Amino acid sequence: RVQLQQNGDRITGSGVKVSENGNAIAVGRRTPISVEGTIEGRRLNLRFTERGAQRSSTGSITLELADDGTLRGTFKSDAANARGTSLARRAR
Repeated sequence: RVQLQQNGDRITGSGVKVSENGNAIAVGRRTPISVEGTIEGRRLNLRFTERGAQRSSTGSITLELADDGTLRGTFKSDAANARGTSLARRAR
């Protein structure tokens, strides 16, 4: 769960990792995440850092604005060479 701020085409944000592989993470085990990147048309390109208990990891997230208003795309991380799909939506 990350809160984003936009200044022109620049994006920054911070939050915490609340789930992994579809499973909730207990509140006391959630790790902080910071992001920065840019908007290019309908695409959001972010770089992130996750500060885990054992070490920090970094990676990237690329998202495209879908017709339903969600952002859908992929992520890559140097933590265990992880990669997969990403979905973002506005919190209400």
